[in-house]
Amino acid sequence: MIAILTSALVETLAKFIIHKTLVNLEEINIEGAPSWYMKEYSDNICTFSYAKGDLASVEIAKDEVKIKMTKRIDKLVEITVYENMSKITNEKERALVSSWKKDPNIDIFRDKNMTFSKIVYDEDLKTTFARGCIPNEEVLKYQKNRLEDIKKTLLKHKSSSAIDELEKEVSLNNNTNTYKDPFDELKKSIK
Repeated sequence: MIAILTSALVETLAKFIIHKTLVNLEEINIEGAPSWYMKEYSDNICTFSYAKGDLASVEIAKDEVKIKMTKRIDKLVEITVYENMSKITNEKERALVSSWKKDPNIDIFRDKNMTFSKIVYDEDLKTTFARGCIPNEEVLKYQKNRLEDIKKTLLKHKSSSAIDELEKEVSLNNNTNTYKDPFDELKKSIK
């Protein structure tokens, strides 16, 4: 069941990324901004920002693009979870999905994979415009790997809990100095 859930989450995320990218390809023109501002590539997730000021505004705009990218990826995951949470009744599966929402390495992923495809400082406006993008396939691959890691951790925990329960039962049986045939209950239910 966990494998099916993992596949469903990745599939929903992929559909959502493709849909959002196509929706965001609409023409947006902002007076004073470069013609590429607020225009995405069809196979990328892009974020945009601007900052007023002197040349120091370049770093401010880049930092703002990074923050927006993190928020955008988090929002994609949040919507994907929302789309799938109603189908989940098992508590362990809910734990899997909840842990997927919290990504401690998102900033590292973003910094590794995001490229600033455009950064322009407009001297007349004293404004920097910036666009940063990450390929859709990188986001999907990263999120799929995260889900696989979480799934493995959850399965290890599940098997560890089962072993603990068996050891506890064996220990209780040993303390009473009686051997309990594990098939007793089955034999009783057959009679």
